[in-house]
Amino acid sequence: MDSVENRILIKNRCRLAFDQNMLRQKVEKILSNHGLNKNIELSVVLMGKKWGQKLNQQYRHKNYIPQMLEFPLSQKADEDGYVRLGDILICVAKFRDEMKQFGKSEEAVLTEWLEHGIGNLLQ
Repeated sequence: MDSVENRILIKNRCRLAFDQNMLRQKVEKILSNHGLNKNIELSVVLMGKKWGQKLNQQYRHKNYIPQMLEFPLSQKADEDGYVRLGDILICVAKFRDEMKQFGKSEEAVLTEWLEHGIGNLLQ
């Protein structure tokens, strides 16, 4: 199997703007820190409060708006050679709230949340 780059799939399902280039770079760096430099597929979805709460109720039976949710898929390669780690869903409004509440930069919060989310997918 030839080595291929990682696939970072990003979908914005909310009305708030988000720096997707920085998001992609952060995911790549965190994956690289875990020794995952190729053949990884990871989906990141930027979501609003309503959708986040609905998913939290449906899958975790919790009735609050989460900061983010993780849905692991696999740690083994499929036939095409990709390991599909899963999905990380980030509530952009909660993300912005954390930036304001703690006086942190977008980059700092994004790094913390992605490290946590990717770490959960790798457990």
